[in-house]
Amino acid sequence: WPSNCPNDPDHLKDYLLAVMQNRPTGVFLVLKTHGESKFESRSLRGIEADPANAHELLLDGQQRLTSLWRVLNGEAGAVRYYLKVENLKARNVGVCDVVSFTDSSREGKEMADPTNAYAENLVPLSILQNKKGPDDVGEVWSWCMKAVSDLKEMHLLEKALLPLGEELLNGRQLHFCELDADKRTAIDIFVQSNKSSVRVNEFDIAVALALDEGELELRERVESFHEASPVTKYLVKAGQHDSEAAIAELGEWALFAACLREKHMAPKRGRFEAVIKDVFGGGGTDPTVTLEQVLKDIEAAMNRLAEHGASIRQLLPSLPALHVLAGLERDLSSLTKANHISIGKRLVEEYLWRAFFSDWYSARANDRLFEDYKALKACIKQIRRKGTLVGCALPPVFDPESCPVGTEVIGGLDKPVPWIKSASRLGQAVAAIQLSGDPLDWVTGETLNAMKVRQLHDEGKLDRHHVFPKKVLKGLFKPAQVNHGLNGVVLRDSTNKFLSDSDPAEYVKRTLDEPHGPKESELRKRMESHLVPYDVIMAGGSLKDRYAAFIKCRRERIVKKVAEKCTLNGV
Repeated sequence: WPSNCPNDPDHLKDYLLAVMQNRPTGVFLVLKTHGESKFESRSLRGIEADPANAHELLLDGQQRLTSLWRVLNGEAGAVRYYLKVENLKARNVGVCDVVSFTDSSREGKEMADPTNAYAENLVPLSILQNKKGPDDVGEVWSWCMKAVSDLKEMHLLEKALLPLGEELLNGRQLHFCELDADKRTAIDIFVQSNKSSVRVNEFDIAVALALDEGELELRERVESFHEASPVTKYLVKAGQHDSEAAIAELGEWALFAACLREKHMAPKRGRFEAVIKDVFGGGGTDPTVTLEQVLKDIEAAMNRLAEHGASIRQLLPSLPALHVLAGLERDLSSLTKANHISIGKRLVEEYLWRAFFSDWYSARANDRLFEDYKALKACIKQIRRKGTLVGCALPPVFDPESCPVGTEVIGGLDKPVPWIKSASRLGQAVAAIQLSGDPLDWVTGETLNAMKVRQLHDEGKLDRHHVFPKKVLKGLFKPAQVNHGLNGVVLRDSTNKFLSDSDPAEYVKRTLDEPHGPKESELRKRMESHLVPYDVIMAGGSLKDRYAAFIKCRRERIVKKVAEKCTLNGV
């Protein structure tokens, strides 16, 4: 079971630094088996072992060990991890930090060259095991030969680096607690040990509880689907960096969707074991409903979210909305007439934006998403039968008194919206509504549709730009007002760098003066496509007054756009 360990590069860096600095890293939970198969088991990812001959099972800490193993073997996906040391040239190898770069990013490509990494006092963690290559040369020596040109310098560098692996890593003690208990007691201990610090993943617990006999290989099936899908990695929180966490999260989403669609009940822990047995185990009333089918529904729901600006996890304001859409996918797919499909899309659109711009799911989320699911399902049924929503009872989230959107939640300069890069529902909603219209990049002119956003995300080239840069506004407004979500747009990184640190009126002029730059009418069109008021930016007056006028006008535009999307207009 994977459990309380780093689920993303930032947390993993903290864990790796704790390992390398000999700090506490938590206790692993081990279960003695006495030669009996108390659980269906498998070896750690990347390690060859025979589970049938295991005398001990790792209950808590698999993900920590897996992450550590993959980083040290250079198998951490598209991310590379480096030790930041005090000074390689002075041979002081005291560990200061752990940093990471994606392979596709500019920094990642630069640091892949040992000479550049050496200049920044960075050492790849993947060389510290110092495994021998085909020519019987250790990895540390091979890296040193590429990092410096002088032979004496190479030997001194190797002598400085070898202790990093031999002493800090291989000499590190990892503590564990050994249990000698039956299966049910072991599960109880596992759950209780995690409750106080980290939310236990529901999928792995449900699988463990349900699989008394036989092996359904549910994790392997989720993993196979995830690896083959072109979509899931973008919405699963750790999908691109931590496949173990991605599998657990996707599996949990499948439980939610199956609870809604197949069991007709709110998704809660006590019901997940039945879903595993009755639905994913082939014991349900509909043999065509499989784990793979539910995962396809989730994938289709992700594509629907992408059509509304939420193409990647950092732009997804409401996770419960994904669960509801996944549960409804086969109902929506049953709409075949053009006008029925159109009404269904409008229904989904209003549902999503009400979920995005309200705090409806901040409390009693599982019960509320179930109520919304039931009402939406009934609406789709009426669309299919009558071709209209007139007279249909709409979901609770559509109630403007219970779930206010627009002017009630989108604040002005005195009540800043969180920055669009923050892990905030409202900040992400503001970013998503801009991208829902497939806006244009201000410098390149390319369309920032879902496909392009995902491509730039993969390449590490997707940036959030301050329309009025922080440097320009420094001292004029409070930090929260400068980092106002309404002051943000999503652009290509090169565009962000070109525009940064200057008054908007200045960078507009600079863009127009470029040899192959756009005409003013075209640049106006590009900026307006992000709901940015061009004329307000270019107006005269003090910078302070212009920024206040900009926030006011942009708020009006976004509120108007939200209102448009949250009106069914009698369909």
